[in-house]
Amino acid sequence: LNRSNTPSKPRNEFARIQDALLRRELNQAEIMLRAMPASPLHPETEFLWGVLSAFRNQIGKSVEHLRRTLQLNHRHTDAAV
Repeated sequence: LNRSNTPSKPRNEFARIQDALLRRELNQAEIMLRAMPASPLHPETEFLWGVLSAFRNQIGKSVEHLRRTLQLNHRHTDAAV
């Protein structure tokens, strides 16, 4: 949440991307991920790229993204699974 107690844009975008992935709308999820503002490697962005790669059977890429997620946030339990 930001100071006005409303969700921040990235958090809303992460939720939209997760929803697209759950619906297996992989192309839409990729478009939204590519549109995310450039930031110094956000763990949630890396995690979502890892999930997208796994759904596309790109296991090597998925593992790379999930490892990067854990490097950025070692407590990211979903990436550790």
